[in-house]
Amino acid sequence: MSEKVLVPDVGEAENVEVIEVLVAVGNTVEKDESLVVLESSKASMEIPSPFAAVVSAIAVTSGDTVDEGDLILELESVAGESPKKDVSEVQEPADPDSETPPVETVEKTMPAPPSDSRGGNAKVHAGPAVRKQAREYGVQLTNVPGSGKYGRILKEDIKQYVKQNLRAGREETVAGIPPVAQIDFEKFGDVEIKPLSRVRKASARNLHRSWLNIPHVTQFDEADITELEIFRSKQNEELARDGIKVTPLAFLIRATVSALLKYPQFNASIDPTCEHMVLKKYINIGIAVETAEGLMVPVIRDADRKGVIALA
Repeated sequence: MSEKVLVPDVGEAENVEVIEVLVAVGNTVEKDESLVVLESSKASMEIPSPFAAVVSAIAVTSGDTVDEGDLILELESVAGESPKKDVSEVQEPADPDSETPPVETVEKTMPAPPSDSRGGNAKVHAGPAVRKQAREYGVQLTNVPGSGKYGRILKEDIKQYVKQNLRAGREETVAGIPPVAQIDFEKFGDVEIKPLSRVRKASARNLHRSWLNIPHVTQFDEADITELEIFRSKQNEELARDGIKVTPLAFLIRATVSALLKYPQFNASIDPTCEHMVLKKYINIGIAVETAEGLMVPVIRDADRKGVIALA
C-alpha cells in the first residue's frame, strides 16, 4: 500500500526551502526516520516517515522551495506495516481483573538507526538545529562522532569537533590561504588582554572565515557638512600666514578617533588562538595615499592625542 508524504502545516511560512533529502528511491526506512529537512525563515524541521516503508518516488531535490500540501515523496508500505495504524491503535485494552503488565518504554523498542550508503550528511543522525550549526561552522557531519543515543550527533559534538580542529590547525576553510602572522601589538603601545566569551570566540572564527571567503561590502553615508566647511574656511584664513592648510580629512580623522574612543571594540584584534580580544590603548590611523611610487599608507600615531591642526 502506498502513501504520499506532503509538506505539513508550517505556519504562515511560504516558499520553504528543501535543504536536505535524506533518502533515495529504493531505500527502506523505519517509522519516524527522517526523510527530508525543510527550512523556513524561522526554523528547520525534519519530516519523518509515518511508518516503515520503501521509498518509491521522490518529488523534490535539495534547493527546491515548497508550500504546505506539496508532494515530498511517496512510500510503499512493507509487509506487516499499515500507513494508517500504529501500536497505540491496535493495542488490546487491559483486563481490569488481571495484573497490568509494565508498559515498555520507547527506548527499549526503538530500533537502532539503520546503516546505509547515502552520501554527504544523509547517513548521519542529527536534528535540524545541529545540521544548521554544522553548516554555519562549515563542518561535514560525516566527520563528526556522535555522543548521543545510537550515535546521534549533538550540538556539543560539533563544538568539540571544531575545537579539536582549531587546536590541530585543521579548521575547515578554503585551502590555499596563508596563515596570519602573529603580531606583537605591545611594541606599538600599551594593550590589555581580555578573555573572549564563548559567543565571541565562535563569532571570531565565523567572521574570520567570512572575511577570507566572502566579497567585502562598503557602506556609504551622507552627512551635511555645510557648517563644518564654513568653520574650516575661516580657520584656513587665520592659519594661512603660518603656511598651514586644514583639509576635510583632518576632521574625518578626529571623527574616527571619537568613534573609536566611544566603541573601543572596533580598535581591537583577535589573537591567533581565538581565545582573547586585544583591546588597544592607542589609536593609530592609517590613510591610503597615492604617490609617485604607488599607493602608500602613512600612519598617524596617537591620533587621539592630536587636535585638528596637528593632524593637518
